Amino acid sequence: MTGDNDIASAIREALATEGAVVTDTHSGAVDILVNAAADLHAPSSTPLDSDTWADDMERCFEAPRQLAHSVLPGMIENKFGRIINVIGSLEPMHFNSEFAAWGAMAAWSKSLTREVGQHGITINCIQPGLIETADTSTEDFDANIIPAGRLGTPADVANFVVYLASGYARYITGTVIPIDGGLSRYQH
Repeated sequence: MTGDNDIASAIREALATEGAVVTDTHSGAVDILVNAAADLHAPSSTPLDSDTWADDMERCFEAPRQLAHSVLPGMIENKFGRIINVIGSLEPMHFNSEFAAWGAMAAWSKSLTREVGQHGITINCIQPGLIETADTSTEDFDANIIPAGRLGTPADVANFVVYLASGYARYITGTVIPIDGGLSRYQH
């Protein structure tokens, strides 16, 4: 499990409740990898310097990709694995380097399923929408912009991660799934 934010904490708790052994370090085979290190803050439309671009690509794409490749041999050997990548929206209002990295993660995840799917491994990306965290204010929130009428919670995201990690989702792979109360449907 990667990530140190409200969503990552909720995912850790939900997986542990279901009996999973959740750790930030790994030794031996890994059955389920959740890459939740992305900072899902509101994007800046400020032009980015090369260092910021490189840092965001490393954090949001390259590091999770390398981590996934490091655990794939054990998953292939065990004929079971789940890789779940938490990414931001692919429908940006403003463009920045994180959106490019998330797009790369989505494309990489989809293409890798062709190589590892026959080994019982699923790879999916989830896109949390507007989620109530310590950094968000419900006072500034307009309930009318989200069809569900509320901000999502870290538990909304975590519960879906638990589902994707389970045997019930063994035929769901190569997807990018928004968890946004219907918001993405109305952004166009």
